Amino acid sequence: MKFRTTPRCLKPMRAIGAVIGGLFLIAFFALALGAVVMVLWNWLMPALFGLGVITYWQGFGILLLAQLLFGGHTGHRHEHKRRYDHPPVPEGPLFDKWWAREGKASFEAHIRHTCTDADEPAAAGPEGE
Repeated sequence: MKFRTTPRCLKPMRAIGAVIGGLFLIAFFALALGAVVMVLWNWLMPALFGLGVITYWQGFGILLLAQLLFGGHTGHRHEHKRRYDHPPVPEGPLFDKWWAREGKASFEAHIRHTCTDADEPAAAGPEGE
């Protein structure tokens, strides 16, 4: 069976571009937050507590220090797994019967729906083109 790729199926260069763009956004927001920390510190801390003013890089350092000390590094990422609402798939011989009866056709229909070009017709049947 032959499947066509579409914008819904990630292409390698598009994925690489998304990763690089995401890294630039993360860096931009981190640097912007350093400026926010500096401005807030210089506005509040000298007037409230008599502390000196800080530079941009000191504000960025305070931001990093706060993330290290108070950031949410709990290690409980497994609790946020995505849950799917579908019936459980039988195992063993029951699975083989289910796959022959409805599983394979549903899977192939799903692939044709998600990975075919919108302007080109989908494959006619399970045998492909």
